[in-house]
Amino acid sequence: MASPVFDLKEESHGVDHKPNIYILYSFALAFDRYEYIIYSPMRRIITEKRLAQYAEKFPRAKASLAHWKKTVLASPWQKTADVKSSFGDVDTVKVNSGQTVFVFNIQRNAHHLIAAIHFDRDTVYVLRLLTHKEYDKYLWKNQL
Repeated sequence: MASPVFDLKEESHGVDHKPNIYILYSFALAFDRYEYIIYSPMRRIITEKRLAQYAEKFPRAKASLAHWKKTVLASPWQKTADVKSSFGDVDTVKVNSGQTVFVFNIQRNAHHLIAAIHFDRDTVYVLRLLTHKEYDKYLWKNQL
């Protein structure tokens, strides 16, 4: 009996401004059937303007923020483990409101991006961008 063959293909659907959709094609050779599962990348970052403003204020963080943005928009995250596979040093933190947020290290821990991720909506909300010194004060935990 032949084992299934998996092929990850990228389809852009002719839209330049949207992230590509990744489709996992599964061919079950023994049963001669064709299946596919659509993995949709994160579609929105709210707000990207905040990223641009922070990069303008802290130019050294610009490249790291651009990498973070590109990775987020291309990643088909469906759970916390998926985020950790993209960013190995991301932390999850429970804040004062009881919600869990994700803390990303930017520019090798010189800055921190705090975000809420809504997997069901394919949306990442940028809640705070902080220098390491601001982050260490932990005021943000009580504000969120």
